[in-house]
Amino acid sequence: QRIHFPKSYLEIEQASQRLAFDELFFIQLASIKTREQWKQKATVDSIIVDRKQLSQFIDSLPFELTKSQQKVIGEISVDLQKGTPMNRLVQGEVGCGKTVVAATIIYLAHLNNLKTLYMAPTEILAFQHFDTLTKLLSPFGISVGIYTGSKKMVRRNTTEVIVGTHAL
Repeated sequence: QRIHFPKSYLEIEQASQRLAFDELFFIQLASIKTREQWKQKATVDSIIVDRKQLSQFIDSLPFELTKSQQKVIGEISVDLQKGTPMNRLVQGEVGCGKTVVAATIIYLAHLNNLKTLYMAPTEILAFQHFDTLTKLLSPFGISVGIYTGSKKMVRRNTTEVIVGTHAL
């Protein structure tokens, strides 16, 4: 009533805020419902985490992981063993080590004979991630390719990790 037949600008503003709240509320409810459905049945294969090989990978890194990186890798490892889709956001400042966390999880995927798509929002970032992941993963025989709007360097059957933009 107030959005269609307002008596004042204040009513329009309040009604708009209420409609925006309702929309976000229903989106959140739908997300919760989907997550609960995911928990009810296994929808993906569980990943086996070989602690010994994981430690070898981490020990091979040219630096020591921070406590936060170790914690996140541990939490993600637990999630991957559940057999349900993971809903996780890893965030941090530029240079804080998010890519090495991703590389570690990519290594776990490799140990389970899985391939990885790694998407970056821009070509510049895609190329940076390609370089970093190549340095970290190639000593373990993991091939990394790149696929962006301007560059497609992928061997279809042998590339285990493909880094790219939305072109993926």
